[in-house]
Amino acid sequence: MSKNEYYLRLRIPETMRRDLMKSATLNNRSMTAEILTRLQNSFETGNRFEAADDSMQEMRDRISCLEEQFRHYLATTNEQYPSRKTLRIAGE
Repeated sequence: MSKNEYYLRLRIPETMRRDLMKSATLNNRSMTAEILTRLQNSFETGNRFEAADDSMQEMRDRISCLEEQFRHYLATTNEQYPSRKTLRIAGE
C-alpha cells in the first residue's frame, strides 16, 4: 500500500458483497477495483447531472428572454397595426 492510499474497513450486507463479487468476476477485477470503479463512476455521474442542471437553467433563461422579446414584438406590432386582429400569446 502506497502513502497515497488509505485502508478502509467497511461493513456491507452479505447480498451486496455477493453482488460486488459477481460483478468483479464478470469484469475481471478484484473486489477492491470493482468498488473503486463504481465509486469513481458515481462521482462522474454526479458531475454530469450538475452540468445538465446548469445547461437546463441556461435554457430556461434563454427561453424567458425570447418570450420577453416576443411580447415586446407583439406589443409593437399591435400598436403599429391597430386595425388588424390583435396578436396574442396563447394562454395569456
